[in-house]
Amino acid sequence: MNRKRRAGTVIVMMLCCAGLTACAGMRRIQDRLEEIPDTLEEAPGPLEEAPDALESIPAGAGPAERGEDSRADEAGNRPLWNAKSSVFQSIELNRDDIISSDFKVYLAETDAVFLVVEASEDTEAVMHYTYGSQDKGGMKLAYYSDVEEQPAIYELKAATDNVYGNFWTDEKFMLHKGKNVFYLSGDDITCRMRFEIRDFEEEKIRDVRLTLEGVSDSEQ
Repeated sequence: MNRKRRAGTVIVMMLCCAGLTACAGMRRIQDRLEEIPDTLEEAPGPLEEAPDALESIPAGAGPAERGEDSRADEAGNRPLWNAKSSVFQSIELNRDDIISSDFKVYLAETDAVFLVVEASEDTEAVMHYTYGSQDKGGMKLAYYSDVEEQPAIYELKAATDNVYGNFWTDEKFMLHKGKNVFYLSGDDITCRMRFEIRDFEEEKIRDVRLTLEGVSDSEQ
C-alpha cells in the first residue's frame, strides 16, 4: 500500500515538473514573438531601400541615366527598355548654301534623330520643312543643343502625302555653339520629310551629320 502511494506521489511530481517546464517554454516563445516586430521596425531591410533606388531612375531613362556610358542613347534616341525602335527607310544628307536632310521614317517608341549640326559659335538660322504623315497626327519635331536642358518641341498636324513638297513651314531659331540635334517622335506613323536649315553663317558651321554616331558631310 505504501509502495502504491509513493509511486503515485512520484507520478504527480513528474507531471507537475513537466507542466512547469512547458509553461516556461511557452513563456519564452511568447517573449520572443513580442521581440520580433521591434526587430523588424528597427532594422530596415532591402525592401525598404529598394524604392529609393528605383526613384533615382526616371521612366524611359537612357543607359547613361542608369550609369552606363552612352551619350548617343542618353540624349539622341532615349531608348526605352523593350521599346520598338523607329526605322529609317531612306535618308540623305546634303550641304551647300543650305543644310538638308531628306528622309522617310517609320516612327515607333524611340525618337528618330535625322540631323546633327555642330557650330563653333551661336548663329541665327531658319528651319524650312515639308512633310507628309499619311494623314496621321501626333507627330512632333524637336531639337536640343549642348547648352539647353529641355528640347524645343513643335507639334505637327496630320498631313496627307500630297502635301509633301507643296506646303512648307518656316521657323526662326538659334543654332547654338556645340551640337544641335534634330529628331522626330511619334507612335506608329510613317513620315516623309525634307528638312532644311537656311540663312545661317556658314563660317560658324563646324560639322554636319545624320546621327550622333553617323558619318559627317566632311567624311563622305
